[in-house]
Amino acid sequence: MKFLKKAFIIIVFAALTLPANSQDIHGDWHGLLDMHNIQIRVVLHITEVNEGYSLTFDSPDQDSFGIPADTIFVEKNNFVFKCKGLDIIYTGVISNRKTFIEGLFSQHGDSVVLSFGRYPLQPVTKEK
Repeated sequence: MKFLKKAFIIIVFAALTLPANSQDIHGDWHGLLDMHNIQIRVVLHITEVNEGYSLTFDSPDQDSFGIPADTIFVEKNNFVFKCKGLDIIYTGVISNRKTFIEGLFSQHGDSVVLSFGRYPLQPVTKEK
């Protein structure tokens, strides 16, 4: 009986801690694109669909919302999305805890490092 009680406690503990450690990538991700001395917030919206993911993104500083990605690829910690109409390719690596994504944003032949995290960023203030 003691064995069953201990086994039950271990199973419950594992069930409670496992989801926190194996958090998925769906949800909102926030980044600050710094290209040609212009800073622009980028927000990714990742949703689970069937056996994969769907992605739209916003550029709130440019009043652009709900831009669909043509391709999203997630395998282990590798993450890629493409938006052919805007000539955008993002290639990144998801942290083990699924709290940030580090990668390279490319558009029209220019590439810059772009990181995403889970917390919203404040609007960029322009100097007067």
